[in-house]
Amino acid sequence: MWMATGPVTLYMVIVNLPVMSSLIRMKETETKGLVAEVTRKFVHRDGETISYGNSYYELKFEEEYSEIIMKKYLGQIQEKHDAYLQGQRELQQMYSRKMGGGREIKLNCSHDQLLEV
Repeated sequence: MWMATGPVTLYMVIVNLPVMSSLIRMKETETKGLVAEVTRKFVHRDGETISYGNSYYELKFEEEYSEIIMKKYLGQIQEKHDAYLQGQRELQQMYSRKMGGGREIKLNCSHDQLLEV
């Protein structure tokens, strides 16, 4: 696997959703090499932040990165993260119906299926 020799911040994408926002950026870690760091913030309708957390999506490279390669990987991460957020929204809707409505909460869903790009 190719490893960078210095700090790497390559691209940023901001995803705005009705009750949550995500910041996705490439980051180099000592243990996993280059990863996509996804910071999520879940916000209640009244503007109060109710949950905040990071997820890390591993990137596997077979050659040195270039802008085209990085954009390709970022697109794949975006698709996987969008699918995860859609799943959370669907679970939230089911939970809200079952509980008769109420406050939006963060559901603890597994990211295991999202680790490979």
